[in-house]
This record gives sequence, C-alpha cells and structure tokens, in this order.
Amino acid sequence: MSRLLDLGLKGLPLSRYMVSLCFGWMKENRVTFYDAAYLAAAVEVEAILITADARFAERMRHTGSIRLLNDL
Repeated sequence: MSRLLDLGLKGLPLSRYMVSLCFGWMKENRVTFYDAAYLAAAVEVEAILITADARFAERMRHTGSIRLLNDL
C-alpha cells in the first residue's frame, strides 16, 4: 500500500463534457461506460489511452486519443 500511495496518483473531477462524451460513445459506438469513462478522462487531459482491447480501440480510433498496446 505504501508504494501505491507513493505514486502520487490524483483524481480527475467529472465534468459535464466527460459525461457527454461517455454517453454519446456508449450510444453511437456501443462501448461500455467503464471503457468510455477512461477514454473521456484521457480526452479531458489531452492524453492518449493505451488499451489491449483491440475491439474497443478500433471502435474509438476516430477520437484520436486511443492506441492499441500491440501497436506500441
């Protein structure tokens, strides 16, 4: 637990924009809230989400914020 705390991870407050992205992607791309939420967080902080889920990465590549682990 000490090592986990030493990482200094910070939370990200939920924004209306993130919620809008999540529910839009769930409806349009048929992805889970869980997956959409991680991607929305990446978009919010202008980061890239790395995933091993090829199906999810393919469905969401249009966002420009996702990369497949195997492609790195």
